[in-house]
Amino acid sequence: MSAEDSTVNVSELDQLLAELLERIDNGEKLDPDALVGQYPQHATGLRAFFIGNAQLDQMRQTGSTGSRVPQKHPVTRYRVAIVCCS
Repeated sequence: MSAEDSTVNVSELDQLLAELLERIDNGEKLDPDALVGQYPQHATGLRAFFIGNAQLDQMRQTGSTGSRVPQKHPVTRYRVAIVCCS
């Protein structure tokens, strides 16, 4: 895979994740397995997204960050960051 292919792939994944976040914000319940099946080229990124999203939901519900250090700001919004190394 060339660097150009990797950039295009990340861009496609970014677009897909933005769409999924919008759907979640609109109250839609997403099926992670169905989406991984629909977009197998982004399986790793989608799985990481859904794991992170579930962790954020849990933190919002419990008010816990899993850290022993008190947090100054509660988790109320989320941001997706994708780091890709070749």
